[in-house]
Amino acid sequence: SSDIDPEVRNYSTFGLARQIEADTLDVRDALSARLEDTDEEVQLEAIWGLAFRTDRRALAPLIEILTTEEVDYFDLEAACKLALPELLKPLLALRQIEVEHKEKLEEAIANCQVEKPEL
Repeated sequence: SSDIDPEVRNYSTFGLARQIEADTLDVRDALSARLEDTDEEVQLEAIWGLAFRTDRRALAPLIEILTTEEVDYFDLEAACKLALPELLKPLLALRQIEVEHKEKLEEAIANCQVEKPEL
């Protein structure tokens, strides 16, 4: 996932994030390394992959995404999976704007309101 070609990085990060079920430290670290990638698509895949594995390293970049008006289904799904109370404020703010996937937004809010053990 660290190839010089952004397209190769994107495909490999996508593979790590969404195509394999492995949840190892190596996979998480590889995804985390892509959080600072120069390619936005690579960054998004890394965020989603970490969130789906409930890795807190996805929290800050996911909050950043949720504070924009370009939130999509996968961002909300990532919030559902990460399900941390720190996501509530940006999720609740999304209720004030016209966002697609309102049902997924409400699911994310509900998931983040539930008490979770410390990750």
